[in-house]
Amino acid sequence: MEKKKKVLNFVMVETPHTREKLASSIKCCLLKWNSDRKLFSITLDNCSINVIK
Repeated sequence: MEKKKKVLNFVMVETPHTREKLASSIKCCLLKWNSDRKLFSITLDNCSINVIK
């Protein structure tokens, strides 16, 4: 089986970037695309100016 990589979306998340806001944004996108059961991994860019609480 060949590995596949795709960029699905870029989403603006309002500050502060809390766990709840990030999780909600990801969940919303996955449900909209009917991909909530098909995803293996997610990579986030955790910029040093963003403090995740």
